[in-house]
Parts: sequence; C-alpha cells; structure tokens
Amino acid sequence: HDTPFHYACKQNKNYLIPLLMMKNDKIKINEENLRKETPFLNCCEFGSLELYLEMIKDERIDRNHKNSENETYFHFTCKNKNDDRIALYILEQIQNE
Repeated sequence: HDTPFHYACKQNKNYLIPLLMMKNDKIKINEENLRKETPFLNCCEFGSLELYLEMIKDERIDRNHKNSENETYFHFTCKNKNDDRIALYILEQIQNE
C-alpha cells in the first residue's frame, strides 16, 4: 500500500506538500510500497522537476533503490508522463560530466 508520502510525491502540481512532509522526522523517506517503490521513485515517475531537484539533494534519499522489477529512478524518470524535464535534466548532467 502507498503511504500518504507516496501519494504526495505522485502529484506534480504542488511540490511543497511533499517537501513539508520530508521535514517531519516521523516520515519514512525510503519506505517501500507493495511494488517496492519508494516515494522518490514515485516522484521520478509522476512528479515535477522542482520536487525531483529538492529530493535528489536530500542525503537520506536512496538513489540506488530498485523496485520489484529491478527498475531504478532513471527508469521511472523516463516513464514520467507529467514532466519530461526530469529526464532531460538528468541527460544534461550526464553529458556535462
């Protein structure tokens, strides 16, 4: 089951809600749902570039996490139908390395 934090990271209109939730020590940042997806993976698939940029800076985020199908955050980013700017941002970062 998804937690409220999972749901907050799936919406792409108001990225401030998940950011406020991240400040709460009771929120489990890397909690998995039944598909072994974390809120960060949900952000990559459904969220906005603004939320992604804030979450990727948080040291608590497990950037190497894989879901039950062995997909990483980049897989989820490429599936994002709401904001393709995330995938473009990541590709630009790779090119600039």
